[in-house]
Amino acid sequence: MCPEQQVYLDFRQAEGEQEPVPIGWVRTMEDIYRFEPVPPELTPEEARHVLGAQANSWSEVMDSQDRRDYQTFPRLAA
Repeated sequence: MCPEQQVYLDFRQAEGEQEPVPIGWVRTMEDIYRFEPVPPELTPEEARHVLGAQANSWSEVMDSQDRRDYQTFPRLAA
């Protein structure tokens, strides 16, 4: 499971001018931490097929390793 609205780490971490190249929605560490990868509408039989979650970090607007690190951590740990 890797829905764009919850686990795309190239999206902004906060509102404000200090955020580099504001793309997508704001996704705070708390937003990502609270993401439940198993949708509540699944039956237990269906839910057992969800093996985990994946977080994406698209780098087309990240021009340096520092920028990639800033966008990814610590949210990846959530």
